[in-house]
Amino acid sequence: MAEELSDMRSMFGRSLASKQNLCAGTLITEEMLVAKKPATGIPVGDADAVIGRTLARDVTSDRLIAWDDLRVDG
Repeated sequence: MAEELSDMRSMFGRSLASKQNLCAGTLITEEMLVAKKPATGIPVGDADAVIGRTLARDVTSDRLIAWDDLRVDG
């Protein structure tokens, strides 16, 4: 049952995605983010941990953002 709930969360939850193409080195602002399905990226609830961070690599428009896309040093 727990596995089924996890699958449902992934299917119906939302992750953070980029509204536009962003280049490595960009400082992320709230205006650059949008919530998209599925919930396989950074959860929308973690937006505060993403805003103000710098991208380690280019991110294309509408792509889910992953923790690996962000620089470790901020």
